[in-house]
Parts: sequence; C-alpha cells; structure tokens
Amino acid sequence: SLRAELKDDGVCIMMACPGFTRTNLQSRALSGNGTINTLDRAIVGREASPQSVAQAIYKGVIKRKRTLVLTTVGKLSFLIAKYFPQLYEIMMSKSVKKEFIKR
Repeated sequence: SLRAELKDDGVCIMMACPGFTRTNLQSRALSGNGTINTLDRAIVGREASPQSVAQAIYKGVIKRKRTLVLTTVGKLSFLIAKYFPQLYEIMMSKSVKKEFIKR
C-alpha cells in the first residue's frame, strides 16, 4: 500500500530480502526475559557480507526493482509463500518448532 500511496509523488518502494547477513547483531540480541541471548541462530545456506548485501540493494534501487530477494533459499521461500501460502505456513511452523525444541 505504501508503494501505491507514494507513486504519484515519484517515490519508488523496494522490498529487500537479504537473507542471513554476517553481523554482530546476534551478540546483542536479548531473550524473552531481557537477558543476552547466548544461543546460536540456525542458518540455512551461507551468510552474505554486509558489503555484498549493501551493493545488491544499491543496484536494486538504481534499477527500480520492486522486490529484491538475494538468496536461493529466499527465492524458493518467496515463491512457495506466494503460490502455496498454507504449505509455507506449515513448513515455517515445523521449522520454528524444531528450532525451539532443540534448545
């Protein structure tokens, strides 16, 4: 809706889905009770560097892309969510349950 609202003002909106990016954000993440989260996050595929993500987003903005999905896993997830939303919800639900049961 933001894209439609700002179109006449010459503003282009791009949704960027970078996937896993190598940052120190996890070291500052808090758990539900406010303590520092010491658990490792599950990563599917490889982590991208912040520089490569920034470069890809920059190129996407220059090309006025509407959606930018940077990883193969992300592209597959995006397509499944778009065309098979119930299947995607089931897959994500199972993934989250596994993630928290392991810990």
